[in-house]
Amino acid sequence: MPPREKTAISMFSVDQLTENEIWDLGDYAGKNRGKAALARGDIECKSIFELHMRVEPTPEDHPRHVNIAGWPTEKDKRKALALEFCARSTLHIRS
Repeated sequence: MPPREKTAISMFSVDQLTENEIWDLGDYAGKNRGKAALARGDIECKSIFELHMRVEPTPEDHPRHVNIAGWPTEKDKRKALALEFCARSTLHIRS
């Protein structure tokens, strides 16, 4: 769920990447905080579109970086949408 003042969340497109390449992206994302990726949630683009969200590429951040935009401003709607994202996502814990 994005912070209250934002209407987008940051993600990476991982289509056609190996597991190791996906984890490398997670490590890249945490690099400026000095943290490696411990877990990730994968969601299909189809699910994002079904939730009436937008995928906005932002290649200036990284060639595979996207923002998922269109989050509602109302707190209860944001929470409901976040729960739906979780239900449609697959959790992967790094071993």
